[in-house]
Amino acid sequence: MPEVGYQEVYLARAISSLGHELKVFTSDKISPSSRKVIPNRERYKQGKFRDGNYPYEIVRLKTLISYSANLLPVGLQKNVDAFDPHIIIIVGVGKVFPYPILRKGGNRMRFILTLLGNNIDMAAWRKPRIKGYLKNILLKSCLYNKSVQISNYLVLYTPSTKEILKRIVRKELHDRIDKIGFQSSLGFDENDFYFDRSQRGLIRSQYKIMREDVVCVTSTRLTPNKGIEGILEVIDTIQKRVPHKRIWYFLIGGLNDAYSLMLKRYIEKFSISDRVIILPFMEHAALRAYYSASDIGIWKNAAISIQESMGTGLYVLLENKSSVNHLVIEDNNGCLYEKGGILNALGELIEQKAPILHDLNERETRRINNFNRFAYSNIAKSLIELFDLSLNSNSVNA
Repeated sequence: MPEVGYQEVYLARAISSLGHELKVFTSDKISPSSRKVIPNRERYKQGKFRDGNYPYEIVRLKTLISYSANLLPVGLQKNVDAFDPHIIIIVGVGKVFPYPILRKGGNRMRFILTLLGNNIDMAAWRKPRIKGYLKNILLKSCLYNKSVQISNYLVLYTPSTKEILKRIVRKELHDRIDKIGFQSSLGFDENDFYFDRSQRGLIRSQYKIMREDVVCVTSTRLTPNKGIEGILEVIDTIQKRVPHKRIWYFLIGGLNDAYSLMLKRYIEKFSISDRVIILPFMEHAALRAYYSASDIGIWKNAAISIQESMGTGLYVLLENKSSVNHLVIEDNNGCLYEKGGILNALGELIEQKAPILHDLNERETRRINNFNRFAYSNIAKSLIELFDLSLNSNSVNA
């Protein structure tokens, strides 16, 4: 679903652009969380599709049964067998969809990569309830156990992913996780996210933002667990401390729901209320423009929008925890703060490092470094190299 920005879309496009034949097998169903972004489309149409922006075939399979974001498709194994790929890349192990592939496993000619993005910020693991615990024990554990057993490599998207995976699977599989785990990261599509100087000027002019003003941005689905209120309080405190320097805050991802309306009322109590701009979800071109116009990106939790903002060379401020600290090279493309230390960290950036944040040559250097580490074209190459490495070492059945 390009509208949502899930990484499968862009990773598939990057692999296809390398000249590999590729098919994406997915369902005709939209997850409950995504319906807020695509409100008028309960289901995608079943069938085979091609799109000029995504030059590979998408096969949407009929959903047999579904519960929340979990679903079982009709004919997944049959369609995969008909395509007969050398590599099967599995995404979303815990969503049940890949179960037919997990059940059958690989063979001599099939290499299985499983992409895992579980991290410590995921609410299901941070705040376990009895219902969620039972679901994880009875269903998720079985799926992840099978995935570890049949995969040639597990592609781990955060340093915390291995730790969480070991909580889910049987203890006797822990050594195998250590053996076949490959540390990678989610990334960004460089065709959509790059620094745009002209758009920086246009956006800042539109809001009458002065050259020396500091613009902060957060882009995420605005929900109560994202820590937005805390960020607002910190920015307001710093603004009072440095009244000579105007601070702006773009909040991107607002919805017409109760929380977004509450947040708008909450903002009114701050001295910076007229410089806090809540914006709805937007297309990548517009998002790129707002990132380009901003100076500091702030996130409390892991989000794909962090990497996408980094594609524009945006300097990011993140908490030093294992869901996101792999993204930052300290004092290069961003900085990390310890829990509870965001006030001092952001204050130092705004009061002492604003000239660096405004230096567009420095920003271009950050953009290039981030491209080398997180562009999906480079991540795609690294995944294909895992297959080549196994072929050369005669270990496709690792």
